[in-house]
Order: sequence, then C-alpha cells, then structure tokens
Amino acid sequence: MKEFEEPQAKRVLLLVDTNLRLMGAQRFAAFELALSFAGTVARDLARRGCEVECAGLQPPDRALRVMVSRERRNLDALLEMLAGFRRDDRHTLSDLADHLDRRNLHRAYVLVLGLGSVRARAPLGWLQTGDNVLKIIDVRSEEFRRVFHRHVPGTPHDAGDEDLLLGLGDEDGDDETPPQPAPVPPQTEMATSA
Repeated sequence: MKEFEEPQAKRVLLLVDTNLRLMGAQRFAAFELALSFAGTVARDLARRGCEVECAGLQPPDRALRVMVSRERRNLDALLEMLAGFRRDDRHTLSDLADHLDRRNLHRAYVLVLGLGSVRARAPLGWLQTGDNVLKIIDVRSEEFRRVFHRHVPGTPHDAGDEDLLLGLGDEDGDDETPPQPAPVPPQTEMATSA
C-alpha cells in the first residue's frame, strides 16, 4: 500500500464492511481476509505511532468500535472485536453514518474495507470531509490482492510486501519481522451453494 498518502494527523479510521450480500460463494473467505487485514493494519499502524479506530456494524443495529492508541493500548480488545464480528446483510456501510460522530472523520485517514456494501453501491460520500484522506478498497479486487496476502508459514516472503501499510516509514527501525495477519477464528456459519 505504498501509494497511499501518509495521514497528516497520524489518525486512522478503519471501517470494516460486515455486509456479505452479492459476494458470491467465496464471501466467508473474503470476510475472514478483511478481518485479518484489519487486525494487521491496526497493529502495524499503532507500532508506527498512529492512533487507529476500527468500527463495523453488527446485528441488530449497533456499531462496535475500538480505539487503539499509539502505545498499542486496546490492541487485544480490537482483535477480540474483529474475531467476534458476524455478517450483517441488513445494513451497509452507509448505516454507519448514524453511529459515527462526523468529527471523527476530520483530519483522519479513512480506510474502508468494502465487501457487500461496495458491491451494492451503497453511498459512501458522507465519509469525505475535505480535510481527510478517504480510501475505499473492495476486498475482492485485484488492488486488495496486490496489497495484502496471508503469509503461509514455511513459504518465503516477497521482499516487496514487507512494508504493507499506508506508505508509512518504519519509525523505530528495529523490527525486522514483517507484520503477520491477526488470528481470526473460522466462521461458524457455513457457506451454502446456491
């Protein structure tokens, strides 16, 4: 994700789409990949000195949100929240507008991990404030595949993938290990073939 701009305020708002409509047979794999990516992004950005707030909608109509500080406080709470996320096909990312204070969008880097909401063309213009950076990524897109892959233990890393996140330089420079995906338990709901 080296082409992304560095957030000026070092504050990132990460929105995870939990709507899986129109996603096809691989919807649960895409959802797990989005959750894994969200955990990886939050951990790496906090390590690099950013404050990260992650949010997503959950049934029946509530938003779950966790803020991870620059000191990585609440990182475990965020990973637990992501591990507990379930699909919510009745709402799109547009419904998050009712749960987020518009002030949270200002001077932030807003990163949206889109699934069914993007496919359904849910209006997301409300996320743009004029003084923030907005990046919407369709998790099923080629762009997302270029940005993030899960590392399988025992396989070599691609050297070009070591600095995955938002084009931020490694400020402490002492961590040689590239970020690994956050552990996400398998979904309990089984995909049915149509």
